[in-house]
Amino acid sequence: MKITVLGAGIIGISTAWHLAQRGHDPSQAMLGLALMSGMGVPIDLVEAHRWTAAAVRAGNPRAQQQLAMLEQRMDAAVLEKARSLGPHGTAPAPAPAATPATS
Repeated sequence: MKITVLGAGIIGISTAWHLAQRGHDPSQAMLGLALMSGMGVPIDLVEAHRWTAAAVRAGNPRAQQQLAMLEQRMDAAVLEKARSLGPHGTAPAPAPAATPATS
């Protein structure tokens, strides 16, 4: 298992993933960085964007800079794909169809 320094502690990638899934924004940012750089995991810029953007939405101050740096590394097609995915890595669900009003 690869280990990564997170703040004052040391955690494994799998622990970071579990914490990120539960909304822990430092873990989301760390997982995004790992996916961006290949630290302990294969490089995946789309997944890196997803996790880093989640940390930004949660208010993580470092993640904003990390996201800007990541987006500079991505070509237009990959960036468009990453931005089109929802927060869970899937395309956003279509809006529900309007139901006709009944009287």
